[in-house]
Amino acid sequence: MKSLLNPQKLPRLTLVLGMAGLVLQNLLFAFATDRKGLLASHPLGFLLGALTGAALVLILAGVLRWQQEPLVPLRPNTWDVVTLITTLGFLPVLFRDGFAPSRLILVRNILVILSFLALFLLRRRDKQPHFALYAIPCLFFAVHLVSCYQTWSSNPQILDYLFTLLANVGLMLYFYYKTAALVGFRKEKRMLAIGLLTVFFCFTSISVQDFSLLHLCCGGWILTDLRAAFSGE
Repeated sequence: MKSLLNPQKLPRLTLVLGMAGLVLQNLLFAFATDRKGLLASHPLGFLLGALTGAALVLILAGVLRWQQEPLVPLRPNTWDVVTLITTLGFLPVLFRDGFAPSRLILVRNILVILSFLALFLLRRRDKQPHFALYAIPCLFFAVHLVSCYQTWSSNPQILDYLFTLLANVGLMLYFYYKTAALVGFRKEKRMLAIGLLTVFFCFTSISVQDFSLLHLCCGGWILTDLRAAFSGE
């Protein structure tokens, strides 16, 4: 147990848990649905719930054991490549609803483009980034959640969107704490815990068709970011 709670192993452990969640959710939708496509009570559902609970406990316990102060911003050697790939995850959101005549969708699409540019600019290493480069993606995920609310709220089967919802909330909060850190309000342990949980939710939610690429790219970006924090790079 002490080995599992080693803070330096938390990013890798979280990735493994997220991939296990992805497999369980795929199996659940493949073997535990009725003729109408609705989920029935099944041991796989209990396993997915137990895995999520275990991830929550292990991540929180591991973060509480972490004592090192991270640098802001966190920049591993592979930052440039990962950040560049992550920008591509935002683009499919532009075409999800087409160009519907909705002010909310218009605002969301503008924020998608701005987030793409903000993350691209984060690749610069010559100076500390401006806090707005993290604030813009934070605003995007906030608006993105609102834009998805109508679809999600009309779906009685919560597991269809639960991990997608949690991943989006986590991404919004993680970018918020990155923004706050750059203006002097540093909450390292809280940011690290939210980041790790977000990685778990992002990878688990890849099995759902909505925003799979976005979550895959952003989950990988946060994972790379956090590896630098726990390794002290």
